[in-house]
Amino acid sequence: MRRFFAGFSSILIALSAMSVISSPSHASAVSTSVITCTNLATHNQVVLRPGQSNCSKGFAKALWHLQDTSAGATQISSATSIQICSSSNPDHKYQVIRTTCPKYEISKIYVRAQSIPQTPKILSAESTGGDSIKLVLDSVEPSESPIAYYSVENSVTKSTTQVLANNSGTLEITSLSLGISYQFSITAGNVDGLAKNSSKSFPVSTRPLSEADLMAIHTGMVGPGGGTVFYFSETGFPCGPTLENTCHYQEFAPNTWKSTPRYPILHAVRGVYLDQSVPAFNGFYATNESIGGGYPNSLAYIAQNGDCDSVATCDYAFGTVAKYVANGFSDWYVPDTLEAQQICKFVNGQPWVSNATVCSDAGTPDSAKFELRAGYLTSNQENNSMYKYFNLANGHFAGTGKPDQAFVIPIRSY
Repeated sequence: MRRFFAGFSSILIALSAMSVISSPSHASAVSTSVITCTNLATHNQVVLRPGQSNCSKGFAKALWHLQDTSAGATQISSATSIQICSSSNPDHKYQVIRTTCPKYEISKIYVRAQSIPQTPKILSAESTGGDSIKLVLDSVEPSESPIAYYSVENSVTKSTTQVLANNSGTLEITSLSLGISYQFSITAGNVDGLAKNSSKSFPVSTRPLSEADLMAIHTGMVGPGGGTVFYFSETGFPCGPTLENTCHYQEFAPNTWKSTPRYPILHAVRGVYLDQSVPAFNGFYATNESIGGGYPNSLAYIAQNGDCDSVATCDYAFGTVAKYVANGFSDWYVPDTLEAQQICKFVNGQPWVSNATVCSDAGTPDSAKFELRAGYLTSNQENNSMYKYFNLANGHFAGTGKPDQAFVIPIRSY
């Protein structure tokens, strides 16, 4: 018999293994039984406390029955025994495994038949992500020495890993490589040893991560500029002042970027340009609607309205955002409508499906950071005297007059 634990044979000797012992009667099996838990790392064995039915994670369970010494009791083989000492004082309740019990303790012998697990059977294998595969296992017969964990052999790496058993009937294999075909064989172990290896699973390949998977993985973290990453593209998107660079991430600035409890409310342009169209700058008009397009849009506004001295003293939104510096980054700008749509989906907790999917009424942004009853500025001009704004609570866009103020969320691409 192969042993499940290194050095586990010494434990069995200490527990007084016997080749032939008396079997417990059926009547005493329930009321006179104990459960032991063996630590899979240290191999220490303890008695489970009364009232508990399962061992902690990382322990192997075994059920023992009080030895039946009555005449005519059935003899069984491949059995082992333990001596459990308990207090003779009813006010002090404990059960301890000892080789010898002191005179002031009550000694009882408990027995169980040793039995390694059945050979496991893999019913199916399916990819659950870019780096994980789930194995579905056939059911096993109940045992007084349940399976503690599985040893899983990877056909590609030839490595073996141990996975703790659970009651789901499945094993999740993680940390795999993208797009690789794998096969697995497993063996099951309990306190008594290891089963025979299973047959290999059918080949199954990890699936490449979808854009939605990648979006979920790469967003929500703090960006280099101290903002929140709300957008990611694996292939990249045109970015920079003339859209000649390639970026993969976008972050929006924290709500305190202008030292206010929420995002600040600002005029879009200076008063003299309230009814004038924004001229093209570097060949770009303030009409871009693309991921990254808010940057050249914003520069067109600044070319018309002029520079500002600082965030604190600037009298219009685009100039104020251009003066914002965080962690050394000064390339912040006002998002265009498509970028605003991605912000809306993110802060409302709506899964990204594509850039084109719209932000719906479902979800609520954090009201401590976002004003929900007013519009947010975009860098898209509607006409000579209007710009587009969006409602962060529902994603709706509309046009509003340039004299109207709006809340402002700076973003940057990198």
